[in-house]
Amino acid sequence: FNSLPQALMPYAEVGIAPDNFVDTDRAVQIVLGLQRLSVVPLLTEVVSVQQAVEGDEPAIVVSPDGWTDTSITLPVSSEDQTLTL
Repeated sequence: FNSLPQALMPYAEVGIAPDNFVDTDRAVQIVLGLQRLSVVPLLTEVVSVQQAVEGDEPAIVVSPDGWTDTSITLPVSSEDQTLTL
């Protein structure tokens, strides 16, 4: 990560699928990467993907199979091997 969004400081929810160890590992790696960029300890709470999407708090959502929720526009996306910023 080159920068840490201010919206993530100091608290963020982490939305992952239930009973999914691989997504848990992905979430840990993401949070560790963000924490390395901040001197302020990040406080995280693991919630369901739905809770993270519907909540009012900043959130990191782990969705390795793609994103289909059209109500949220992702800052970075890809389609047919084309990266859109």
